[in-house]
Amino acid sequence: MSVTELAGVIWDAAKCLCDFSAKHSAFISHLDDNFQSLTDRWTQLQNLCQDVNTRLQLAETKSHMRRTKEVHVWLQTVNSMEEVVEDIRQRVAKLIHVTCLRKLCSTNCCSTYNLGREITETLDRVNELMSRGQKFGNDVTIAYELPPEVVDEMLVPKTVGMDLMVKQVKDSIEEEDVSMIGLYGMGGVGKTTLLKKINNEFAKGTHDFTLVIWVDVSKDFDTDKVMDEIRKKCGIDDIHWKNRSRNERVQQIYRVMKKKKFILFLDDIWKVLELEKLGVPPLEEQTNINKSKILFTTRFENVCDQMQARKFKVKCLTEEEAFDLFRMKVGEETLNSDPNIPSLARELMQECRGLPLALITIGRAMAGRRNPQSWSHAIKELRSFPSDVLGVEEEVFFTLQFSYDRLPTTKLKKCFLYCALYPEDIRINVHHVIRLWIVEGFFGEVVSFRNAYDEGEDIVESLKLACLLEHAGYPFVRMHDVVRHMALWLLRDQDRNKNRILVQGEALGFSPTNYSQKWEFAERISLVYSKASHWRVPICPKLVTLIMQDNASIQDFANVKFMSSLKILSLINSSVRELPSEIGQLNCLEYLELNNLSCIENKFPMEMKNLERLQVLLVCNVGFGLESIPLEVVSSFKRLKVFYYTKSNSIETETPSQNMTINHSCEKLFLEELELLPLEDVSLSLETIDGVTKLLTSTKLQHSVTGMDLKQYWNSSINIPSLMPSMRNMQHLESITLVGLQDNLEEESSINHNFIFHKLRYVSISDCQYITHLTWLKNAPLLYALTIEKCNLIEQVIKETDHEDMDRTFSNLTHVRFRNLPKLNSISKKALFFKMLQVINIRDCSSLKKLPFHSNTAKNLKKIWGETQWWHNLEWEDSATKDTFHSKFIELN
Repeated sequence: MSVTELAGVIWDAAKCLCDFSAKHSAFISHLDDNFQSLTDRWTQLQNLCQDVNTRLQLAETKSHMRRTKEVHVWLQTVNSMEEVVEDIRQRVAKLIHVTCLRKLCSTNCCSTYNLGREITETLDRVNELMSRGQKFGNDVTIAYELPPEVVDEMLVPKTVGMDLMVKQVKDSIEEEDVSMIGLYGMGGVGKTTLLKKINNEFAKGTHDFTLVIWVDVSKDFDTDKVMDEIRKKCGIDDIHWKNRSRNERVQQIYRVMKKKKFILFLDDIWKVLELEKLGVPPLEEQTNINKSKILFTTRFENVCDQMQARKFKVKCLTEEEAFDLFRMKVGEETLNSDPNIPSLARELMQECRGLPLALITIGRAMAGRRNPQSWSHAIKELRSFPSDVLGVEEEVFFTLQFSYDRLPTTKLKKCFLYCALYPEDIRINVHHVIRLWIVEGFFGEVVSFRNAYDEGEDIVESLKLACLLEHAGYPFVRMHDVVRHMALWLLRDQDRNKNRILVQGEALGFSPTNYSQKWEFAERISLVYSKASHWRVPICPKLVTLIMQDNASIQDFANVKFMSSLKILSLINSSVRELPSEIGQLNCLEYLELNNLSCIENKFPMEMKNLERLQVLLVCNVGFGLESIPLEVVSSFKRLKVFYYTKSNSIETETPSQNMTINHSCEKLFLEELELLPLEDVSLSLETIDGVTKLLTSTKLQHSVTGMDLKQYWNSSINIPSLMPSMRNMQHLESITLVGLQDNLEEESSINHNFIFHKLRYVSISDCQYITHLTWLKNAPLLYALTIEKCNLIEQVIKETDHEDMDRTFSNLTHVRFRNLPKLNSISKKALFFKMLQVINIRDCSSLKKLPFHSNTAKNLKKIWGETQWWHNLEWEDSATKDTFHSKFIELN
């Protein structure tokens, strides 16, 4: 190696040694500056760490997120540095205290060097952590969404008959345009169980909801309690909840839930919930990607409507489903312990009418009962006083009573309880029961019967919406048998006064030899569809209401004179042959109903003129004429508001002989007496020209008439063109029957096509040989049932113009019956929607080749009755229409 090269090597080595010496001497000489830099940067790092932790806490506690691994490692590293930095601080403080840097010795120099080097290395690490931490800004993800939350599976007993509805509800949840779903039904029908099964479906399967919440709302709604349940599922801890105002709590829940795709289960809602006051975000705010759902149960259908929910009615079980549930609770060992028990078990099960709560309660009560006599006794108890059956009062009646207790007015409660007077399995006529409510005084002092009746219809709707009554086809409702038993239990002061209300078999068995003191306490007796034979009316001094319908025989009616408090007397389809004169002693009587009494052989007794308080007199489907009601009697009813008289005469019967005689002046005189009374609701059957003319020219009667039955069999000519103008004055007309009219009802000049029959529901036309069409029926939007028979010239039901809108024509029509119409070729040339049509019955209408249907009309149609040949000859709009209605056809015998 040359000298020059050697000098270069020595120079490089010297330079490196100098650099190394300078670097390491800097550990000592720059110790103060480096330590100050470390302190400053460490403070900055701590602040950054605190910011990141705050964001993480919000994400993890309120947004159901988890920190990323990168940020988790960074935080751990920062935390581990804290001990290192603190150790350096202590060592620097000690060094300053024990030594002076201007008087370095070898020992101090070494320790100072080591400390300086550690400060420099730590500062480098802190700077590196700062650099990494500064990446976790607001625009960088430091946490990620957790996978769907595990749903708490709820304990649900084995169920029967729910699988189909679970599927239907789940399918609705999948629909994007469905946000709110309401399950409604009567108490004890299984709404909560169904909601739990739906909740458990999410526990078992996969879903994309990030928040699943179940809340028991209950009838005693507590806002704070509900919010507390929601916030727990939202992950809001006690520290951030306690000592906060309600508004602050609402905002906390809202901030969490608005970022989530949640499903909220609300069990047992009794009124509309203002969800925004609970912090639940409005569902319409959310996008389709983040579409949340709310499901709830309620006993009130109108709650579903008011919350704009898709409704599902939870119904009672079918008979076979009910027996499956019942036998599960009774146990196979008990059922098989005696050959007579299975049939008795089925009979007892039927008394529950498919209500799961009753089936479960009574099934458990009968478990282990191996004696057939015990089962027979249970059946008798359940039919008479079911509260005596073990568990029924505590588990069934008290549960159902919640719905009753929630009715907002005493008036509603009285009206509901009164429906229990009707027997089980019967359809209750709404018109009938409302009239009884009014006379019973439930509406207080009534100025207008019509206004009170409108209020009664509103009450019926409220009871239906509360699932305490069920719709049974217009104009009927039905009360579930178990609900009826509960109502009777309440009427009798929870069975402490069992003799106050006597229904069915409880009211039988009276005779002079077995008189019981129970009659002294009876306030209401209802004997409907009973098998009473030779029943004697008992002496009941406190009796207010006596209803007897479809009874085989009432042998003795004389004791009615002892019923000094009787306000309501209803006799329907009873074999009463004469009205006793004692009826005139019922000075408190306000309601008298004598319907379907074809056996009465004498005139109304003159003593009836003493019934000065009478407000309602119903004489319907009877076999006698108005001449059987003395004018002196009618004129004495100064308070009469409702009068119905219809004569039984089936449209299937032969036309009466033209030689039969009738008192032509009687009807006119009778109507003149009616004009003098304060009537608001009148329904009449008239057969004479004098009677019909009087009705059509009486403004007072026209304003009161609700039903009109005109029969022309007596060689008299009714001026039919005057009928249509008169009908325009009958604003409350609900029913019209025309039989045997000899003129054309459809004189164009007599019809105002702009007039609307706002209340007309029933039209029956028979044996009217000159009618060619009934186009005026387009003006009856509420028409429910239409019957046309034996009208030889009718060709069309509705005549329409080419550009006429027919969408609303017959929109409420439910039942159609056409018989013996040889020239009828069209119901309507255009297809009609028939939104409510259920049954159409056609016989001997051979010219009718086409029905006004297409494949998207008459969606509710259940049956088309007709002759096979007529059906095969029908022409269809297209094959799709034919296929749609083919399964509806039933052959007439």
